[in-house]
Parts: sequence; C-alpha cells; structure tokens
Amino acid sequence: MHVVKPPLITIGVLNHNGVRRLRRCLPSLLHQEYPNVQLLVADNGSSDGSVEYLQHLRVKTIYFRKNRGYGCAKNELVRQAKGDYVFLLDNDIECPNNAVQQLLFDYRELGDTGFLSPLVQDIDKNTLRCLGLKFTRLQSHLHPDDLERTGILRVNGFHGGAVFFKRQLFCNLGGYDDIFPIHLDDYDLSARAALQQVPCFASTNVKLIHHGVEISDSRLQFRQKFYLAGFSRMMWKNYSWPNLLLWFPAALSWILVKALRVSLHHQTPTPLFGVVQSAHVFLCSFPSTLRMRKTVQASRTVREDVFLNEIPAK
Repeated sequence: MHVVKPPLITIGVLNHNGVRRLRRCLPSLLHQEYPNVQLLVADNGSSDGSVEYLQHLRVKTIYFRKNRGYGCAKNELVRQAKGDYVFLLDNDIECPNNAVQQLLFDYRELGDTGFLSPLVQDIDKNTLRCLGLKFTRLQSHLHPDDLERTGILRVNGFHGGAVFFKRQLFCNLGGYDDIFPIHLDDYDLSARAALQQVPCFASTNVKLIHHGVEISDSRLQFRQKFYLAGFSRMMWKNYSWPNLLLWFPAALSWILVKALRVSLHHQTPTPLFGVVQSAHVFLCSFPSTLRMRKTVQASRTVREDVFLNEIPAK
C-alpha cells in the first residue's frame, strides 16, 4: 500500500544576538507534531553565544559574518528552504506543538494561497499583540475573549514575526524589500500582495507566545533611525497618487508628533533626532524608491489600494 508522504514544511527562524530567546523558540519547534519539517536558522552575525548554541543543537544554520538586516536574512531563509511551504518566525516566538500542523490545515482550507498568520500574544499581557496589520490606524490590542468570530479571518496584512505561506508565492512577489536593515517589511509585502490580489489571513486556531517584549535603548534608537524611512518607502512604492497625497503628509505629521511627545516626556531630543536621521535615510534612497514604485505600480492587477479598506478584526 502506497503511503503519501506529507509535504515538507521549512521553518525559518531569524536570529541576532538572541541566544536566550532561542532557548525558548527552538525547542518548541524541534518538538512539533508535524512529521516532515526542515528547521533552518539565519544568524545575523551574533556574538552572544548564539552560534555555539546552534552548533550544539546541530540545527542547520545560515551564518552571516555581520548583521545583514531583517529583510535580507529572511529572504535568504526562503531561498534556501527546501519545503514547498515556509513558516517564517522571529527568534522570540514560542510555538505550541501543533502549530505547524494546524497552520498547514488552515492554509489548505484557504485553497493553498495567500499569507497566513497565527495569533501572537505577549508573554506579559493577556491581550493579543496582533490580529492582522492596519494601514490607516494604530494597532489595537484585543483580549482573546473579545473575539466575536474565530477560525480563519481575512485581514489587511500579515504579521511578519510569524507567517505561513507557499515558497513560490513569496518569490513571485519579490520577497521582502531589504534596502533598510529593519522596519515595515511586512507592511510593504502585504501591500504588494494586495495589489496583485493575493490575500492575507489570520488564524485564531493557533496562538503563539511572544517573549521579546523588552527593547534596549540602543535597539530602540536603531529602529527609530529607519522607522520614518521604512514607512515612507512603503507608501511611495504602493499607494496610488491620490492616496499618497492624502496619507503621506498625515503619516509624517503623526510620526513627528509622536516623536515630539516622547522627547518632551523623557526630556531628551533623541526621538526627534531619530526622525531627522530617518528622513535623511529616506531621501538618500528616494531614487531607488521611485524605481521600485514604477515596478510595483506596473504589476498591480487592481486599481484600488485595497489594503487601505478596513477589514474588521473581530
């Protein structure tokens, strides 16, 4: 009797100086109930003992000599994935034993298409960190008991910290934009997917635990340097001209006001300096952004910026 082998699923984990987080993340992945998994880690030039820990576990690892950034490393994980399906994770995510099996089941229920994110809950809170990205308003935390519908929900964008998809789909869309080391890669790819009628979903059937709730001051400053740049590039690439003229000034104003409030509250100019740095980074990349805009707009199959249409999270 011929037994059909279940499809290979590659689990790709991104790490940079996160050995403590890996000690929670990797064991949860090594004990998945699903029988056909390739575990692959991309290490972005760690110097904290991560390399030694990965070698001890004998986990297949892509080693970068220096930090290549979020998008670049995750793109490499997908390039080296052997599975037709890929489950991309950050190193601060802990998964239940049935996570991969349930995500594959849900994904097939969707017809083997799109991007699917599970629920993600902060370890120190009893609220959901993300139930799909929002493009026109701030993310709202949601208590699990407040979900009016469960199962698989259509959302505006997927959560980059944990997402399941078909490898070929990711490659066809061009993967993550890796021009900046960090910031809004998932927003950008979600928008490009929507413009080519590729949907994003969230599954309430799987809940992951997010352990990376603490951010150091140096890490926060690093993120601030690329926040405005990433947001601006995402908008200039994907938004139609009418929406760009409407939302770009609004986004810049919101980012500036937010930085000003934080600066006043902590009595330090650092957040405002971060905005200035980020604006400079964006302006330096503007010619590249315009070239990418031309490519993205030429490949869109819908006229409307559908990712801006509000999809209820509940």
